[in-house]
Amino acid sequence: MSSILQITIEEQAVIDELKKRTINDVTPKMLEDETLFYRFAKARDFNIEEAESMLRKHIAWRKEMRMDTFLTDYKPPEVLQKYFPTCILGYDKEGCVVRYQDFGRCEVKYLWSSVKKIDVYKFGIQLLEHDFELSRQRRKKVFLLLLSTTS
Repeated sequence: MSSILQITIEEQAVIDELKKRTINDVTPKMLEDETLFYRFAKARDFNIEEAESMLRKHIAWRKEMRMDTFLTDYKPPEVLQKYFPTCILGYDKEGCVVRYQDFGRCEVKYLWSSVKKIDVYKFGIQLLEHDFELSRQRRKKVFLLLLSTTS
């Protein structure tokens, strides 16, 4: 990873220390993201104490929201599934999902008043998790395709 992201030796030491301090608290699902420790270290300018605090808060939030099973367990209200104005347009050059949300044609006031606020929040999280999973699957396919063409 360090050769791709151009990480200094000092930064790599912070990433390694962050991983060592929190590895027992991170779920296997979180470990699927190979940039997890790098992202939290970078977000706090490679300050180990701040990065650890931020990561631990993130771990607690993921446990509270049951994020590892969120895509399969959470069933949003039908009104959100049916009328929330969103669709996936495709992927960008880096393989990330491009999602379009057309609130201009939606009666947001009625949609908002027909569901609990927590359901709108959870539905938004579910969309993001779904997009992240699609992007991850797409990167794997592209990587496997590249491997097969270089062989």
